[in-house]
Amino acid sequence: MTSGHNRYRERLERVAERMADALDEGRTPTLEELAGAAALSPFHFHRVYRLMTGESVAHSLQRLKVAHALERVGAGEGVTTAAHAVGYGSSQNLARAVKQRTGGSVTELRASGALPEITAQLKRPEGGEAAMTFELVDHAPIRIACRVAVGPYEQLNVAYRALFEDVCSAVGPEAVTGVYGMPLDDPREVLPADHRFVCALAVGEPVAGVESREIPGGRCAVRRHHGPYSQIPAALDSLYSELIDAGHELADRETFIHYVDQPSGDDGPDAPHISDIYVPLTP
Repeated sequence: MTSGHNRYRERLERVAERMADALDEGRTPTLEELAGAAALSPFHFHRVYRLMTGESVAHSLQRLKVAHALERVGAGEGVTTAAHAVGYGSSQNLARAVKQRTGGSVTELRASGALPEITAQLKRPEGGEAAMTFELVDHAPIRIACRVAVGPYEQLNVAYRALFEDVCSAVGPEAVTGVYGMPLDDPREVLPADHRFVCALAVGEPVAGVESREIPGGRCAVRRHHGPYSQIPAALDSLYSELIDAGHELADRETFIHYVDQPSGDDGPDAPHISDIYVPLTP
């Protein structure tokens, strides 16, 4: 295991401690709180966490809540008391979570003497750890007209088409010099209806009626992806994994994607394309 990998592992050990402390207090820690414990930007934290543990932050918290509740029951607390102590609203909610995780009820686990073993299993991550080459570049700031699309990842083409039409009606198609995107959520970790993604077009000046902002310039790791857009989340995982192993420090800026061949609005997620994936790094 590389020194860079070990350094990130130590950060996630602090996250595990923060999770345990919060659950002992009967509350669920926020993403910002856990990212702070890891000394990582919230932009990168949930991806690094899943790569290092094999599961999402939400999955870990759900698993640990059940583990903490069963540990309390094993120590002699009543089921209702244990449920409330770790943040479940009722013993029924805990019962459903235990059934889903273990296949049995609290009563059955206690009667069989399996509570200690089940609790120990639930305290361990269920997945494994998640390789590709990248290039280090210094890119200039990029002025973009953008819009946050909320909805299924597979339907981003609809949001891009609407954004392109709005920009072109205001300044003409010749003003658009590139197509970009910034994933705010991982489509594998949120419900399709809740998935957020910044659709963006590079423009030379602000566009009336469309949000204008700048992708900050700076040092980035970039990897060229050949393939459908549906594979980009997995390609991003691979890039993060290699950066972790190499010991690079992730900067407090958003990851972004440059769609090199400028897709049309009618392309679906499985059409082949060329995309450059950028992950910001500290100098």
